[in-house]
Amino acid sequence: TMAKPPLISPADYPLDRVFLDPEGFGGFNPQRFEFQQLTNVLHYDREANLIVASRVLAEDEWWCRGHIPGRPLYPGVLQVEAMAQASCVHAHLQSGLGPEVFLGFAGIEGARFRRTIGPGEKLWIAGNLTRSDPRRGAFRWEGQMIKEDGKVAAEATILGVAI
Repeated sequence: TMAKPPLISPADYPLDRVFLDPEGFGGFNPQRFEFQQLTNVLHYDREANLIVASRVLAEDEWWCRGHIPGRPLYPGVLQVEAMAQASCVHAHLQSGLGPEVFLGFAGIEGARFRRTIGPGEKLWIAGNLTRSDPRRGAFRWEGQMIKEDGKVAAEATILGVAI
């Protein structure tokens, strides 16, 4: 399938303009240490149903040594995890569910990896909730991982549910 156009331009969301830092979004996302895949949430717009988060990769990420020696690539499964973490924060903010409600990963649809991503890269994660049922704690989110040059590196639809 063809890539959708980027939802945002990274230039419009400077990495130093932070809406929520890890402490701010940490109540919604319990992942810590190596598994925290968001650097910051840069922007949230309730009316536009848009969240923009960042993931700044260090040169010595834990996965660099083994995925792929001599040519490290940010694993697709971690790209999906980063989008899932952004979707979870978005679902919490949009629905008003408190941090006591744990939203888990229920499924993924249409995942596509369009470009390679390596150590030291800066990434923007943008997405929209396409369905949300706060009463059941279920949501569907369509998102993208966008490189600094504005090109879509990955995209997926994330399904989540309160567990």
